Amino acid sequence: MSTTRQPQVLPVTVGISKLSQIAVFPRKTHIASPVYSLAIVQREDNRAEDTAYRVEKFMTNLSFNVPEGHYIEITANSLLHDQGYFLAQGTIVVGPGETDELVIPLYKYAEMADLELPSEVLQFNVMKSVPYHCSLSRGSSTPAAAREAPGFNTNNSFYQPPPKSRQDSSVSRNPSAFMPDFGDSPPSQPTSSSSSRSRGKSTHLF
Repeated sequence: MSTTRQPQVLPVTVGISKLSQIAVFPRKTHIASPVYSLAIVQREDNRAEDTAYRVEKFMTNLSFNVPEGHYIEITANSLLHDQGYFLAQGTIVVGPGETDELVIPLYKYAEMADLELPSEVLQFNVMKSVPYHCSLSRGSSTPAAAREAPGFNTNNSFYQPPPKSRQDSSVSRNPSAFMPDFGDSPPSQPTSSSSSRSRGKSTHLF
């Protein structure tokens, strides 16, 4: 009887220090949840209120000690946006060695009531870093003459227009030829080139 060997899961310990009595220790709202809640408890410099349409800093009164090979990724939950704020940086990453107090920049995007504190409006995941080696090499710059060439794109690629031999030189590029006839202009006489095309095979314009 064959048995399936389960992969070994090593425990990971993230050190969290409360820097004041009002700090709220992170928790899981559900045992199977992959994220932990994170609360902000204080405004920077104990300011009385927030100003709309600007970034304000909030304190967690927490510091993290993330083990090597891991990092924590902090994002906002839906409660933050519902109260008129969003995380100014989008995502905050805390890695090993970053043991200062975690400060959260929030942008107040609407003239709504200020956020009541403490408030669990953030969440974080403990992520495992993927070790890899990366080296950067200096590439050759594009000459100025090449950047001025027709069809040059910012991603250093070139669009090559079709050769002139593919273009029908007998086709008139008069814009009025493509305008609808509303009956308010005298009928135009077909040119010899257009009448010759009507008798021959059709020509496609590109």
